[in-house]
Amino acid sequence: MRLRRAGPYATSLELDGPPSPATSLRLGRLRERLASSAPPEVRDVVPGFTSLLIEHRPTLTPRTLHGWLARATGADAGEPSGRLRTLRVAYGLDADVAELEPALGLPFERIARLHREHEATVAFVGFTPGFPYLLGLPEALDLPRRERPRTRIPAGAVAIAAGRGGIY
Repeated sequence: MRLRRAGPYATSLELDGPPSPATSLRLGRLRERLASSAPPEVRDVVPGFTSLLIEHRPTLTPRTLHGWLARATGADAGEPSGRLRTLRVAYGLDADVAELEPALGLPFERIARLHREHEATVAFVGFTPGFPYLLGLPEALDLPRRERPRTRIPAGAVAIAAGRGGIY
């Protein structure tokens, strides 16, 4: 773990390694410990793929910050655990079939089956309130992000890009 200044009133606590379900579970547990023991100057602890952003007031001293982090990160939290949720997806409804099939080199039925059969981990919630960033997408479904994001996406739509998924 390392600390990095992330602005005048923010510090990023970064874990080593790439995003993974295990890292997301570890960050979730760490975020809970930090939030429950935060000094009054800490405004929020926001998770990312491999980091926690600590937003604080200007009155938080480096000594207080480092002492709090040492106590919270030094405690053994045990094995992280999560909850399993099953989501229903209506494949084909407004799907980008004409784009997905040639981009992935697979028929849409196979794309839907690969997506349906995988188990994803919510890495964190962000971008917009309630939007879950998902890890664990099958390699066969890896697509680049769009050059221009869409401005309108129906609620409940499932997205895949850059090896990750999301639910609008």
